[in-house]
Amino acid sequence: MSLDELDRRLLFELDQNSRQSIADLSRVMRLSRDRVLYRMKKLQNSGVLKGFSTAVNVQKLGLFVYKTYLRLEKNQGSFEPLIDHLHNHPLVDWIAETEGDWDLVFSIYGRNPFEFHSVQREIISKYSEVISQYNVYTLVEAYIFKKNFLVGRGQDSVYYGGKPAGIKYDEVDIEILRLLSEDSRLTKAEIGLRLDINPMVVKYRIDKLEESQVILGYPIEIDFTKMGMLTFKLQLHLARYTKVFDGRLQEYAKTNPYVTLLIRQIGDCAWELELEVESYHHLNDIITELRTRFSREISSIDSIFIKQQRYKWVPFNYDYLQSEDSSPSRNLSDKNGAQSAASGR
Repeated sequence: MSLDELDRRLLFELDQNSRQSIADLSRVMRLSRDRVLYRMKKLQNSGVLKGFSTAVNVQKLGLFVYKTYLRLEKNQGSFEPLIDHLHNHPLVDWIAETEGDWDLVFSIYGRNPFEFHSVQREIISKYSEVISQYNVYTLVEAYIFKKNFLVGRGQDSVYYGGKPAGIKYDEVDIEILRLLSEDSRLTKAEIGLRLDINPMVVKYRIDKLEESQVILGYPIEIDFTKMGMLTFKLQLHLARYTKVFDGRLQEYAKTNPYVTLLIRQIGDCAWELELEVESYHHLNDIITELRTRFSREISSIDSIFIKQQRYKWVPFNYDYLQSEDSSPSRNLSDKNGAQSAASGR
């Protein structure tokens, strides 16, 4: 789909804060409310604008993020059962179908390595016939960059990760996070109606979640393939490590408008970039630039093409966070959580 300057500007403004009202968007873009609504609907109907989300820093809730990269056996039939299982799993927050050294990537929330291992072992053993190899990384921190390339601006970012924090929360907080992660444009009144609480209580809870940086922002989900763009991950393998390199790489990511995510992780790949690029030639230019700029530190760069990816920032419920049993099957997807929150308990 061909997007004009106003379409790209609208996507940019929504990515800054997808909860802002139509009136605010109208004022910022200097367009009538009707024109803003028309263009938003057009972007949704075309599939370019896939959804309105909420970035949740689960490490503030005491959770860690573990990523698993899978190489699949191509001659073993369909992978859809595995993909469906991951999509419906109450601790899987991200799935990506990929091309390159790996065929499928997903991340799991866990309170500790033992819990993660239990969940991963269950998945790997259940689908062992189609999995030929896997690798694991533990996310330490990430910088989520705004999609500023839409309007050709410089980069700014929000920080994800850090030390687990003892943020106090209850069932209402988690249900608000769950609802906002599914649709950030829900109004306080709509959330209050669903949870049977006063909209002013909803406002207070959201404000507290923002202040404590559990809520990092309200981005949008874009299908970049419909814009003719390609999504890639670049895994940076290091020959030598210095703290100076960390700072230089972060500065590079801030100045490259096509970088949307920078991840520091534990594993054989210490840093990972996610990019939206215009072509394979564009990707090769970026790889060449990285190799030239960091020739002493980077030994090799692996590129992974992301065909499609799905996010669920809050797949779990309050019962899971309160449970002591690390078994992945215990109360993780209990729908009664919403009813309990609605009653105010």
